[in-house]
Formats: sequence, C-alpha cells, structure tokens
Amino acid sequence: MIRPLMMAIVLFGVGLPSGPPPLAHPHASITLETSLQVDADGKASRLHQVWTFDALYTAFVLEGVAETPALAAQVVREVAEENLRNLGEYAYFTEIRLGGAQIVTEPATDLTTALVESPNGARLQMAFTLPFEKPLDLSDAALVYAVFDPSFYIDMRHKVPSDARLEGGNGCALEMHQSEPSQDIANLAAALDKEAEPIPTLGRHFAQFIEVACR
Repeated sequence: MIRPLMMAIVLFGVGLPSGPPPLAHPHASITLETSLQVDADGKASRLHQVWTFDALYTAFVLEGVAETPALAAQVVREVAEENLRNLGEYAYFTEIRLGGAQIVTEPATDLTTALVESPNGARLQMAFTLPFEKPLDLSDAALVYAVFDPSFYIDMRHKVPSDARLEGGNGCALEMHQSEPSQDIANLAAALDKEAEPIPTLGRHFAQFIEVACR
C-alpha cells in the first residue's frame, strides 16, 4: 500500500488531505542532513543525504497503519522507494557543481528508512547516497552543492550549519551560504497558494549552498 508522495504534489499533482488551501509557499518542509565523502587526496566520491519529512505529511502517509508497527514500516519503505524512483528524473532535487560545471550523479543507492519521534509527532525519514561517476578532484576547484525543491513548494534546509558535514578530507573546509532572496521574490512566494502554477526557478532563491574547498 503506497501513499502519495510529497514530491508528487509538486511534480505529478497528487493532493494532500482536504481542507482550505494554505496561502504562501512553502507548504511543507523537509529537514536535511548531508555529508560529502572526501579522501585524503581531496577527491570527493559521494554525497550522503538524510531527509526528515514534516509531521503532517508523515501522519498522512501513516493514516490507517500507524498502530501496526510492521505495516507502518512497510509503508514507509514503499513510500521512500517511490520517492527515489520519481526523483531520479529531477536529479534528486540536488544540484552539484565543480568549478561551476554541473555534475550528474549515479542513481541513488543505500536507501534506509525510519520513523523518528519529534515534539510534534513521528516523522518519516529516508537516507540515501548519490555516488559520483568518478572521484571529483577538489584540489583545484571548489565543489558547491544544494538540495532544494525547484518550485519551493517544499522548504528543504539544514536546521543548523553543522548538519552539513565532511567525511574525511584532511585540509578541506566546508562553508554554508544561505541565499537571500530579494523582496520581490519573497513577495512572490508569499502570494502563491498550493494550486498555483509551479515556478521552477523559485526554490533556488531560498536554497542553502554548501561550498567545499581543499588545499
């Protein structure tokens, strides 16, 4: 039994539970943790991500199965698998550039799922890895990555800068840059309800960009 995906709301028009349409983007949230694997020579091999969905979406996914742990775990796994299948076409909402050149990753691997408790209730969590086709040499150029919903229907961000990490990479440094949208862009997002036509460039104005440089 597969519940509709949060990403499908944006990409494929599947709705959330009925009720008055909320005003202003974003309409949902995902908390991110990311870690970039870099070896001692300053070569990056993969980007690992953990997505923790908001409590409202999790409750929607678990409707009718929350009291049955085994079935809930099965549903969570199926939803995560479907997420990754659909997101592959959209580069997993992940933009990676090396020296300004866009990097295309291999398909996502190592999917794991969980339900984690929060003050607002259980939250669906999925983790996966994006391997690079070949190691990326960061000794001559910085790598910059960002994870965001292009339409900004979903707000995707690291809660604190330390949620973006380096694994390895002696002599490498990581820095987070928070985008600062103009007032016009902020007003545009505030005026959009969930039925509005997606603006595929909107999310980039609100994204967190993670820069990694090695010396």
